Amino acid sequence: MGVLRSLLHGLRDWRRSDEIDRELADELEHFYAEAVDDLVRHGAAPEHARRHVRLTYGDALGAREDVRASLWESAVQDLVADLRLGLRRLRRSPGFTATVAAVLGLGIGAATVIVSVVRPVVFDGLGYPDANQLIAIEDRSDAGQPLAVTFGSFLEFERRTTRFDALAVHGVWQPTLTGGAEPERLEGERVSADFFEVLAVPPRIGPGLDPDEAHEGGAKQVVLSHDLWTRRFDADPRVLERTLELDGVPYAVVGVMPPDFRSVLRTESRIWTHLHYGSATDPNGPEWGHHLGMIGRLGTGVAIESGRAELTEVAARPIPDFPRPNWAAMDNGLIVTPLRSFATADGRGTGLILLGAAGLLLIIACVNLAILLVARGLRRGGELAVRTALGAGRGRLTRQLTVESLLLAGLGGALGLAIAVIGTDSILTGLPASLRGLGSSGLDAGTLAFALVVVLVVGVAGGVIPALAASRGASAAGGVRGSAPAHRVARNLIVSEVALAVVLLVGAGLLTRTMHNLLAEPYGIDPGSTWVMQVRATSVPGGDVEVHQFWDRSLDAVREVPGVRSVATTTQLPLSGDFDAYGVAIQTPGGTGEVAGTAFRYAVSPDYHDLMGIPIRHGRALGRADQADAQPVAVVSASLARGLFGDADPLGREIRLGAGGAAYSIVGVAGDVRQQSLATDVTDAVYVTTHQWRWADRIRWVAVEVADPGVIDSVKRAIWSVNPDQSIGTVETLDRVVRRSEAHRRFVLALVGIFAALAVVLSALGLYGVISAQVADRRREMGIRAALGARQPELVGLVLRRGLGLSLTGIGLGLALAMLASRALATLLFGVTGLDPLTYAAVSGLFLTVAALACWIPARRAAKADPLRSLAAE
Repeated sequence: MGVLRSLLHGLRDWRRSDEIDRELADELEHFYAEAVDDLVRHGAAPEHARRHVRLTYGDALGAREDVRASLWESAVQDLVADLRLGLRRLRRSPGFTATVAAVLGLGIGAATVIVSVVRPVVFDGLGYPDANQLIAIEDRSDAGQPLAVTFGSFLEFERRTTRFDALAVHGVWQPTLTGGAEPERLEGERVSADFFEVLAVPPRIGPGLDPDEAHEGGAKQVVLSHDLWTRRFDADPRVLERTLELDGVPYAVVGVMPPDFRSVLRTESRIWTHLHYGSATDPNGPEWGHHLGMIGRLGTGVAIESGRAELTEVAARPIPDFPRPNWAAMDNGLIVTPLRSFATADGRGTGLILLGAAGLLLIIACVNLAILLVARGLRRGGELAVRTALGAGRGRLTRQLTVESLLLAGLGGALGLAIAVIGTDSILTGLPASLRGLGSSGLDAGTLAFALVVVLVVGVAGGVIPALAASRGASAAGGVRGSAPAHRVARNLIVSEVALAVVLLVGAGLLTRTMHNLLAEPYGIDPGSTWVMQVRATSVPGGDVEVHQFWDRSLDAVREVPGVRSVATTTQLPLSGDFDAYGVAIQTPGGTGEVAGTAFRYAVSPDYHDLMGIPIRHGRALGRADQADAQPVAVVSASLARGLFGDADPLGREIRLGAGGAAYSIVGVAGDVRQQSLATDVTDAVYVTTHQWRWADRIRWVAVEVADPGVIDSVKRAIWSVNPDQSIGTVETLDRVVRRSEAHRRFVLALVGIFAALAVVLSALGLYGVISAQVADRRREMGIRAALGARQPELVGLVLRRGLGLSLTGIGLGLALAMLASRALATLLFGVTGLDPLTYAAVSGLFLTVAALACWIPARRAAKADPLRSLAAE
């Protein structure tokens, strides 16, 4: 505080410097007069006394300067003078100033955008009290992969564990809210009684879900998010008196969550209700389906390892009181993860990759600043030598050049913030789901503080290095020629810049090859002119009969729409993120055999395979005759047929899906379709007709092949003509669904590609600046060489060899670093390794070409040096 107080006093005194100068002059005059009078009183003559005082204390002007230099206002005055001089120099070089500001603006802007986007996933906490005590619990499949838990397993853990304060499960809930202009599909969760207790976040308004109503058949209650409360209900303070109609059922509003609450388990959730499951006594009931997420809060002082050990012990030791069906036996153990790691698992790795790429670009921008300032310093050698000869020390020169660098960094920072404001909004709009893990509020105080720190660091780091080099050169070389130390610094900087740019370019190349490989993979469907929309028949009153009638009538209504070529429904859409899989067992004459595998279950309407472009390799497709009263039949994928029956003919064989239900006779073999992603080759699938499945699925995708996209609105109206309360969402082309399935990789490729392109441009600019400075410094030498007989091609080659030599050194170093850095991309690559020789060769060739172009312009300038002027100068 003392230093700050002194600095503030200095600023205040600087504003009244004229008054302080007068006071100081009066004080010194009084001091000198007193000294002279004292000597006169002791017998000295007045002239001798004045001469003695001047010899002892110096003249009044020098003493006044010494006193002024010791005060804080002197430092402030020097700083202001440096700022004025720096601003004048920047105004005299508008091209240089604009170039450096643009370079730094791109680097700072890119880094700020990426930090604001990935900070919630990479750096921020969950926002829950004692969040380090929260864990996520998953079952483990036979293949060792994470598997959702069952409600029956949750009940067993809840009653047999003692090291947890609370356990809870949650499942997806997407109710349709009616009562407005159009039905609205809401994103929400069905949760067990202690869900909010586990997260330790109570509602802001109202008591919340009543634990006594969590049982099967309990009261219908909902808790709203603050966002939904304000958007749909205008923040009505009497919202607790309302009843909402969701899926045609009345629900009482019992709470509103705080504004900053977000369920990290499903960040899009805006409404919550009870799970309302039974006691899990029926193994064929929904309580034993693998479709729930489980979380727990460890007791105070209980370590995660201790909680994991207790859960593992319970899973490994079943007891008669809690019988388990064989598909939920937990024989493979559990996966227990800290909740923060679980919530950010998909996005954290990508966030770190993007941070690394943005960091490299920022470093390249900073190095570029240093290179340009070194190059400029070489041209200012004469000026710096004169200032050194007049008494300016290295510290004084360093301070002046650093102030200029800080001014440039400030301009770049202002431009960077403008880029960040525009870029953050644009990126958040196209952000893939994996990076929305904890949400992002865009630019905030923390991000702005980061940008300020970057500006200061870049300004100092980008100024001190060239300042020291320039001042050393001015001292050593006297300004006649550029100093060897300055040239050495410039060469080292350009090698570093090229190496970092090569790392980014290799990453972009590997991701480009990955996307090419993915899009070349056969994914089993033909998007054509097909549109898809998700329709939720949750408001249809009645049971399965009424639901089937709704879908049949809806399909008939859509077929009557002019421009519709074909229409079909399916319970899950390829590459949409849907996951509905069942165990498959082969039916034998002696009964049902053991489960032989797992397959995706598609309940589809006739014409589905033809509309989606899925070929029938053997047998027939499902037809209109395959109704509920006909023999149950199924079409299986080619991969499942091979897995179940090898080379034997599967037609006529019978299979069962899940526990209970009918045996399906195989009537056809369809081509393989990728369900989860283009990079996942799990294609085992079973297709049955909607009428022959054991229940009527209310939520289905409607696929429509149209002659003109303009008829899609008519298709929606046709469905609403059957029942106006049905929610219709996610209306898009099938081609967009396919492309969106790889949005994660596309997003990373786009950003890394942009950063790599900028890095190449900045490296070329830096190389051009260094070679230009060296050519200017050696202009006389080039003229003398020309006078001695050197031809223009020889002079051009001399400059090109120097520039390309630096580039080759940087490329070699960059390729070595890229080999190490490519490990971070391993999870994103497909069909290519991190050491792909084609990518490395292409990057090397591209960079050498860019480097040759960057060196050729100054090389041509050097070749035109006038030998007569050079000889005259010598």
